[in-house]
Amino acid sequence: MRGIFPHHHSWFPLILVGLTIGLVGVLFVFVTPDVHAPEPVTVVEVITEEIYQQRLASVLDAYEVDGDIEAAYGAILALSVPARLKDEHLALVIEFGQKLLIDEVDEGGGMGNDGSL
Repeated sequence: MRGIFPHHHSWFPLILVGLTIGLVGVLFVFVTPDVHAPEPVTVVEVITEEIYQQRLASVLDAYEVDGDIEAAYGAILALSVPARLKDEHLALVIEFGQKLLIDEVDEGGGMGNDGSL
């Protein structure tokens, strides 16, 4: 015998190296971005003042016909607005919001005796 402990081979270093390589491979697959996946394309519709005016006129015509303030208010809020007309649009939204609030109060669905909504 050559010393106190006999020399024997262990598979531990090879198993450790194999598991490390496997772990690095798995992390590489999950962390790297997929180069084949197409990037989503966002289509932005350019709203001109003319398109805005046409859509607004359509909403206001529908309001004149059916008198549904709630539908008109929602449609006005949903309109896309050109940057130059944002202030005018905001004033219109506020005006219709006030009309909607007055309409709800008149129907009894608004403020109670204590002043709360």
